[in-house]
Amino acid sequence: MRQLANSQLIPSLFVFIHCVQFVTSSILWHTSKSVIGAENYTYFQISKPGSHRIDVVSLTGDADLYVSDKTTYPDFENYDLKSTTCGTDSVDVPSSFQRPLYIGIYGHPNYENSTFQLNIYHMIFEEENSYESYVQYNTRNKNTYSNNYNNDNDENESPWMTILIGILKIILDVLF
Repeated sequence: MRQLANSQLIPSLFVFIHCVQFVTSSILWHTSKSVIGAENYTYFQISKPGSHRIDVVSLTGDADLYVSDKTTYPDFENYDLKSTTCGTDSVDVPSSFQRPLYIGIYGHPNYENSTFQLNIYHMIFEEENSYESYVQYNTRNKNTYSNNYNNDNDENESPWMTILIGILKIILDVLF
């Protein structure tokens, strides 16, 4: 039997729980790849209500992200949220923003073309990331979930129980 020191077990559990929290707190709602020329914009629109995380991953070159709920064509002068880093640009859009949301992606002038991937996540938990938000989300969407399953037992099983069982399985695998 393999024994694991507590100093090795605790960091492993922390990483696992953090991953479970992210997976259970967001759903990848949309993803697409595109190419944009230097000093050009491309625009997207979101009508879905709720909180969102918008990521623009620059695969080549550098694409910058501008978001607004007021300006139809957000740019570097007119925006509500922006991220203009090199690599991955990301903004969290609260549910209080009006719909539709307008997304502007700008091709940096230092690169002739920039290839990017746009990922839009629907955040399950609201900004306070509380248990009450989780319960409200599941109550609102219970009919959607129950229509996807024919087994009555699945409807009664708690998501927290599923997560707990997964954690226990990993702990047993690590210990034995």
